[in-house]
Amino acid sequence: MTAWLRGVVLTYPPNRLRRLVLTYPPNRLRRLVLTYPPNRLRRLVIALALGFGVALAGAASAARADEGPGDRAQTFEAVTGAVKEDVPGGPLLVAAYALIWIAVFAYVFRLVRLQRGADENLARLQQDLSKAVARSQTPK
Repeated sequence: MTAWLRGVVLTYPPNRLRRLVLTYPPNRLRRLVLTYPPNRLRRLVIALALGFGVALAGAASAARADEGPGDRAQTFEAVTGAVKEDVPGGPLLVAAYALIWIAVFAYVFRLVRLQRGADENLARLQQDLSKAVARSQTPK
């Protein structure tokens, strides 16, 4: 099959799909391709990346805002023993989980929209096919 048919519903039986391709006008079949516009997808990915970058930067700056200038040492003090790091991991953990769940929900939402469009296209295609079969069976 040609490349422009790659989006036709995959659950359609292959033998019926071949008959459909041979009997259906090509200009109508081209409209059935279920691809997401690449420029819109690229914009969506960029917007999500920028939004999460700003959110993570805000969380990091809020964690740093808790430290005042009086907390800094004015003189050198030698450290003995292991160095203890006080990096707050809570905001980063929450941001990471939020990012994952938002990505999962966006993916599921996109799949639902694509499936709904595929169902509508399949229903329209079956209706057009039944009309074409009825027209071909009527005596002239």
